[in-house]
Amino acid sequence: MYELLRKKVLKRTIIRMIIALVIIVAYLVYFRNELMGVLTGPVKITEGINLEEYEGKVVTFDANCVLSEYIIFEETNSRTYQRKLTHIGYLAFDEENGNFFGIQLDAKNETQMNLLMDKSIDYFVGDTDSIPVGIQVTGTLAKLKGEELKHFNNTIDYLFANVPDFKDYVIPYVIVNGTIGGINNTAFYIIGSIALVTFLYLIYVIVSFIRGKYTKNFDKYLQNNQTVSLSAIEADFQAAKMFGKEIWIGKHWTIFISGVHGHIHANKDIIWAYYYQRTGKSSVSEVKLYKKDKTITAISASKKLSMEILDYYSNTQPHMIIGYNKETEKLYHKNFTSFLDIKYNEAMISEDVNSY
Repeated sequence: MYELLRKKVLKRTIIRMIIALVIIVAYLVYFRNELMGVLTGPVKITEGINLEEYEGKVVTFDANCVLSEYIIFEETNSRTYQRKLTHIGYLAFDEENGNFFGIQLDAKNETQMNLLMDKSIDYFVGDTDSIPVGIQVTGTLAKLKGEELKHFNNTIDYLFANVPDFKDYVIPYVIVNGTIGGINNTAFYIIGSIALVTFLYLIYVIVSFIRGKYTKNFDKYLQNNQTVSLSAIEADFQAAKMFGKEIWIGKHWTIFISGVHGHIHANKDIIWAYYYQRTGKSSVSEVKLYKKDKTITAISASKKLSMEILDYYSNTQPHMIIGYNKETEKLYHKNFTSFLDIKYNEAMISEDVNSY
């Protein structure tokens, strides 16, 4: 029995290892530059830096001189069809390097940016020598393209219509504030957390298999039921009816594999079984097993297989209530003693059911 369980669990472990490795490798490949950037910190735009060399990387820039908006981003509520301003792109001037490029910020900064643009224009045209106190922008440096590039160029043409030489210092890039690898910081760290959890799970399934954890529920059962021998369980297992590839129901025990562990339940402890299904994003198809100690377990199975399991229980386990209805559930929760009187108590008098 243990050898068969080991082979079944090994197959499940290998599948989980492959899935976990694919997720981890994909994450490392896709975000390798971003991870290095997170570890080393963002690149600060200083005098003499070649901005184009840092495309796709996280950079930080003190935007003290912002001349104009060049694009706004809106989203539409699918139910109300109301439009909401989400982000705004601005044309910034890097005085240290004499370059113009874009910065993109959340729309919540709009009021602050409008004030900054008023002061920046006064400074840029020489009406004041006072350098504005701007805003620090930290995010992914991306090359402008598509509609955003079109709006950027139109803004440049309009602003520098009388000073066309300024266009030579325009760099068609934008710093998207609050992003890493082109996605917002929160999403990046959530994805990173998923990758970390996946890595830890990979370690867990490997260690669990090496240490033979797939038998831990059997060890616990035998420890709690010292009158039961492993040989008796194995004999029942050999004579059990197999459902699907990983469910065995014998005269005295129900054994199945879930995750990377084997599970065992004494049939005499199961008082109620029925099929449960939930559709949608978190779909479920399983046989729910209610036990005399009021614990509940479940065996994942297709509807067809579940019906076969319940039919088998009905024919071989006279103490079990099979099938669901609201009255049964109400009695289970409100009057457990009466619930046991339906079938369990009378059936337990039978020595054939109660003994191993």
